Amino acid sequence: MFQYAMASSVARRAGEILKLDLSWIRQMEKKLSADDIYGLGIFSFDEKFSTSNEVQKFLPSGKFSAKIYRAVNRRMPFSWRRVLEEGGMGWHPQIMEIRRSVYFYMGYWQSEKYFSDFIQEIRKDFTFREEVRQSIEERRPIVEKIRKSDAVSLHIRRGDYAQNPALGEIFLSFTMQYYIDAARYISERVKTPVFFIFSDDIPWAKENLPLPYEVCYIDDNIQTNEREIGHKSKGYEDMYLMTQCQHNIIANSSFSWWGAWLNHNPNKIVVAPKKWCNGSFNYADIVPEQWVKL
Repeated sequence: MFQYAMASSVARRAGEILKLDLSWIRQMEKKLSADDIYGLGIFSFDEKFSTSNEVQKFLPSGKFSAKIYRAVNRRMPFSWRRVLEEGGMGWHPQIMEIRRSVYFYMGYWQSEKYFSDFIQEIRKDFTFREEVRQSIEERRPIVEKIRKSDAVSLHIRRGDYAQNPALGEIFLSFTMQYYIDAARYISERVKTPVFFIFSDDIPWAKENLPLPYEVCYIDDNIQTNEREIGHKSKGYEDMYLMTQCQHNIIANSSFSWWGAWLNHNPNKIVVAPKKWCNGSFNYADIVPEQWVKL
């Protein structure tokens, strides 16, 4: 979603058409379905995809040729490059100055600053398709409880962070005290908050998150491990439910970041972790200035 939002804004600024490269996703289809990796088909914007021939105009085929090309490209002056790779995390303001027509972008681009000139357009693009909304609301009655209360989404991401030691070393950067402090912060400003707990490990959350408030655990979704028996993951449904909450407490996760960002409540309180990750990664620009960092 960050990649689309950034590139869409660049295309709008330059008056050009945005095409999405799915070549990497096609390579991953042996392990996961394309829908699970790509996932933007749930939104209302019209997608346009690049062909393999169009991609090869920027990146030569073959791992060795592409590696050499990218190495040479990085040494060129920024204004001469046609392939623009994100030089580490964080906001790179020179991207905003681009006016030439055709570029190939590679990166995560995880900052609202990349699309701050087109906030309303991006929100419209990321409107859930009508049939998606209807399906969620018909099958998940919890949405009514969310809408009738001072709902606060609270997202705990464990999954890959807890199971992969390398990822955990980087992204398990705060304790449960963060969530306790965040819930207290909101409870001091919202009269009757109800905390809706979203997680890829609900049993763990029930055992490890003691909150002295009304709590509802969102455990009616299809679990990720059910892919193994032919079911599709429905993570986007949880994101939709997050957007329907009045306020949001996010994890260091782009999933709940977008759930909070797409929340249309003009008076929403969004709490995010002050320390996004461990190590030297620069995530200083990922949390919007108007959100609360704890």
